[in-house]
Amino acid sequence: MPSILTLRSRLRGSLAALAATLLLAGCAGLPALDGTDTAAPVAQVAAGTAQAAGAAQQDPFALLRQAEQAASPQRELLLLQVAHIYDAQGDSVRLGRVLQEIKPGTVDDSLLLPYSLLQGSWALSQRQWPAAAGALLNPALDAKVTSDRASAIRLHALRAELYEAQRQPVDALQERIRQGLLVSDPGEQALLGETTWRLLLQLSDQDLQFLDNADTASRAEEQLLAGWVALARVQRTGFDRRVAALNDWRRSWPLHPANRHMPAEMAAIGQQQGDEARIALLLPLTGKRALAGQAVRDGFLSAHYRHLADGTASAQIDVIDSNAAPDLLNAYQQAVAQGAKLVIGPLEREQVQLLASQPSLPVPTLALNNPPNPAAGPQALYQFSLNPEDDVQQVAEGAMASGLRRALVIAPQGERGERLLQAFLRHWQQRGGEITAQMRYAPASGNYSVPLAQALGLDLASGQFRPGATLPDMVFFVGNATDAAQMVETLARNNAGQVPVYATAQSWSNRPEILQRAEGLRIALSPWQAGTGPLRETGEPVLPDNDMLYAMGADARELYPRLSQLRSGTTLSLPGNTGYLGMDGERRIVRRLVWGVVQGGQLRLLPAVGGY
Repeated sequence: MPSILTLRSRLRGSLAALAATLLLAGCAGLPALDGTDTAAPVAQVAAGTAQAAGAAQQDPFALLRQAEQAASPQRELLLLQVAHIYDAQGDSVRLGRVLQEIKPGTVDDSLLLPYSLLQGSWALSQRQWPAAAGALLNPALDAKVTSDRASAIRLHALRAELYEAQRQPVDALQERIRQGLLVSDPGEQALLGETTWRLLLQLSDQDLQFLDNADTASRAEEQLLAGWVALARVQRTGFDRRVAALNDWRRSWPLHPANRHMPAEMAAIGQQQGDEARIALLLPLTGKRALAGQAVRDGFLSAHYRHLADGTASAQIDVIDSNAAPDLLNAYQQAVAQGAKLVIGPLEREQVQLLASQPSLPVPTLALNNPPNPAAGPQALYQFSLNPEDDVQQVAEGAMASGLRRALVIAPQGERGERLLQAFLRHWQQRGGEITAQMRYAPASGNYSVPLAQALGLDLASGQFRPGATLPDMVFFVGNATDAAQMVETLARNNAGQVPVYATAQSWSNRPEILQRAEGLRIALSPWQAGTGPLRETGEPVLPDNDMLYAMGADARELYPRLSQLRSGTTLSLPGNTGYLGMDGERRIVRRLVWGVVQGGQLRLLPAVGGY
């Protein structure tokens, strides 16, 4: 399509070409005009959405032919009418072509607001952030919306979308606050409240502190913002103190819109399931999984005894060996018959599958694994697992959030290595990532130079990269800590030491001789492994690496009274030992891990990146 021409003789040719293009695209099929004047008053066009409804009854082709003969500002007025037609029809392609014919410098001052709203909205839909910013962030617009509530609401909403797209949640929040002062419809207030809350959840504690002292345009804006920030701090209060904190907030902010339209997960606070009178721990205490079952039991009881000591628990715990009965269902039914109001377990995947296949369960049940065949199961079934594939997904998402796109994947030979490699490929490619190469190695073989050079595209004889070969943005490594350290050293010897290496907790060890050789290794860990979390805060001694199941048992004790609360709000989270614990829509516990990097022979914890 020809661009707009500056000379008068070429201007008519440009609009004629645009009209012909749109005519061929099918717009001539609209009803023809009867010869009446189509030029609406400037004030009508400036009304935005109101004008769009009337313009939709007009013929855009006829309007374009009139614009061909018109001089400014009538020309821009007619083009804006055409743009409103296509905006009302949802035709972004034709809308973009018409807007391209309007140069901002030619827009009459009285048309600046409707033009900017249309141009900004279209640019946002096309992900053209600079164009959207040029249209929407013009300071002259602020004075023009002071007497036009509908346009002001639209402007603040579009600015918030732009800031959010540019990952500026603080600025986006401030625009939503200004929008909130203008919205009066209860339904719109509720929707805006959820949007505002979603932005607040993205903010760090430092962001909230900044907002405490942020400049505001009015006392009303200051009060609305302060109430939202105070509510966000309630959400970050310790889990056991949130009910009291929310009640205090309600008393302090009786007229705040969030009191009328409380975010769903905050409304769920106070619905916490009681500390049940009788709990059954259904775990394998004999057989090949006995040590695993005993570790979970010990972690659960350790946390439970602390609650008994401080008077915050009174439940009776029945510990049942899931392998002692003829079958799992028999053991489960025995626990319920003895009066259990909640069951925690089983631990083995096949037994969880058996419960998941039941049409219903008589009491809430927190299974400690996922079934081999993924299924949500009956409504009373919750799933909590230490599935390593979930950790792989977080590595992929965390690396992607850091701006990395091209990955070399390295995994050991064998079923487990292949399973985790494929899990990374699936999550990485779903998010638009590229795999530069895949490398399999024999664990503990100690010589990785040749296969690594081949994966990197490096000629070992010359030490130079082959034509067309470039370093990846990152390496995803699967393997134990010893192999991870050796792979980091081998990358450095092959001129790839600057490429970051990402791994799951499988590659973690706190042994000094390993850490000294794994410089720069980035690992997604549970708080327990990273030396933080509730158990560490109580002075719990550091246990062997395989005692993640002990940490899992302690987390199960903290989870069970809160299952219904977590279920009602997917952004709620509980600080745990195996991760920050939340729940997805299929009643599965989601563990958000912490990030660490090995530096100077020690693990240094990193701030979350992009939510990971």
